[in-house]
Amino acid sequence: GLSSHYDVTAYITGVMPLDDVSSSGRNGLYTIPQSDERSSGNAALRKFFPLDKGDGVLHTFDVLHGVDVDPKLNKPRTSLIVWFVDKGVADEKETSTIPQSWLRKPEGDCSEFVAAIASEYTDGDKDVGASLKLYLSSASKGNPFAMTALAQMCDDGEVPESEYDKVRGIVSNYNLFNPFSPTKGVGVTAPSCIELAPPLWYRAAIEGGHRVSANSLAVHIMQQYTLNEDEMDEDEQLDALLMASTLFSLVQIQGYDASDSLERLMDVEYTRLRRIGVTEEKFFASPVVQQILSMTV
Repeated sequence: GLSSHYDVTAYITGVMPLDDVSSSGRNGLYTIPQSDERSSGNAALRKFFPLDKGDGVLHTFDVLHGVDVDPKLNKPRTSLIVWFVDKGVADEKETSTIPQSWLRKPEGDCSEFVAAIASEYTDGDKDVGASLKLYLSSASKGNPFAMTALAQMCDDGEVPESEYDKVRGIVSNYNLFNPFSPTKGVGVTAPSCIELAPPLWYRAAIEGGHRVSANSLAVHIMQQYTLNEDEMDEDEQLDALLMASTLFSLVQIQGYDASDSLERLMDVEYTRLRRIGVTEEKFFASPVVQQILSMTV
């Protein structure tokens, strides 16, 4: 299948199934409707199209969609896909380098996110400045895909410190109690946008259902645990591993295989419990172990 995404190179996409795999309305093409209040990529919100062979669906570039077929069907899915573009009308005053005419003046968080992707590689070279402005605007409207992209840019050191207050505002505007928000105030001396990646991942994962952010944050937590476990007390260790197990479980629930990550986390928890003297009889009472087993058994 294909994970949920927006189309970047087509203004309108046409989908015509060439078999009956999607006829039941539980397989094939799906969309995730977005509300005025909040965007989300959560798999629980998927709505499938019941399409018989020869039926057709058209959707615009800003419709969040994907493809999922139950592997138990043990049969391939074949569709005819047609991408339509809109050349638009030439504007001598137009300064945008985005080749897609319909993305040059984006409106709304979805359009801005798609335009940001398009602007990243306009002539083969990455244009961080053009895409960053659009990601910031889309993320400020609550788009979890933009937040995920912005978090990755922060983590990669691509967001200048001059944007620190703006990015931190995006985090605090949506959740004042985000547990990963930096404790120091806005406008501090020499702030680092790198520290804003975890709270952005948290917002996109927990409220936006974005599995990449959930996985990125879980990996970040495990890295920090490995580096700092000797300085952490038992409660802090448990909190970190329980958060990581919950996030990896969210990834699994979204339909993506996180079993390897959960197994490695089980080894880490087993080592922690043995170190603090927990007997094997009480091993299964650990909330981390219970969370992992709920996803793997």
